Amino acid sequence: MVWFGADRPYPGVTTIATLGLSGHHLAQPGGKGVHQELLMHLPMADQPRNAAGLLFQVAAELITRDRGPLRGEVIGPRGPLFGSGPMTALYATAPGYLPPGFDTCDTGTATVVMTCLVPITDAEAGYVRTHGWPAFEKALAAEDPDLADPSRNSVPAATDSGGQPSALLCVTAEVKGSDATGEQNRGSGVHPEEIARRCRSRAVRATPAAGREPHTVS
Repeated sequence: MVWFGADRPYPGVTTIATLGLSGHHLAQPGGKGVHQELLMHLPMADQPRNAAGLLFQVAAELITRDRGPLRGEVIGPRGPLFGSGPMTALYATAPGYLPPGFDTCDTGTATVVMTCLVPITDAEAGYVRTHGWPAFEKALAAEDPDLADPSRNSVPAATDSGGQPSALLCVTAEVKGSDATGEQNRGSGVHPEEIARRCRSRAVRATPAAGREPHTVS
């Protein structure tokens, strides 16, 4: 597990990521494959104690099913992710809070896609299922919620639409061009670059920490 330290990418928030998942070549629709690592943004205060275990669990499931999550895919809902609270599912997208270029990493032997798992509510999972991930990302860009806050409310678009949670383990939006390769992070629809424009308005306040490097912890 990799911990990015305090105030990364913005004050009061930290980032954790898997380390080693990219050693597995995960299948993709159409015969494509992907090397992937997962990351999640969390508050420094009242950080969910099981967050690292949750990432490990998802990584293990991806290896077992031999398929990486697509952009816009929802894992869950499965009940409260952190023992309590409104977050019940995970939404796979590009790491919009982090600097441009962080979405992929060239190791010399493979291109690793960094996939951000955003905790979302039942209503938001239902909204993705019924309206598609481009509509959900439009709502995120318009309403600019703090996606690192595990106690936040659903975005109003999800509750206003009456979206219901999906009963499926994983729901993938059927949108042409959606995949988990580096191209997913620059694909059609409302890419997180639009969300990132707003996200980084928070992150820019963390510039005193910009020189810190991610480091591993046991």
